[in-house]
Amino acid sequence: HLYLTFAAEAVDPTHPAHVFFQSRFQNLRETLSSAIKREQSAGGILSSHDPELQARLLIALADGLQLQSLVDPECNASVDLDAALASLRHAGTKL
Repeated sequence: HLYLTFAAEAVDPTHPAHVFFQSRFQNLRETLSSAIKREQSAGGILSSHDPELQARLLIALADGLQLQSLVDPECNASVDLDAALASLRHAGTKL
């Protein structure tokens, strides 16, 4: 709950945590993008997927699922995020 509150407040460039969240999101995008590129090289994710876009989507999904799980205890953010990752990986496999 605290993370989501700070993240929302830090949208304001004058907020003391603004630079922290900018840096955090940049580092997460870079880390996820690199992991996606590695999986693309190994054939686990289609090379047609833009790694930077997929990284942003995964971050947005994770944050949104966290918010939903706070509002609805039936929402299992971890399970849902795992399903999204499996779907991204499955798209790279030959059936």
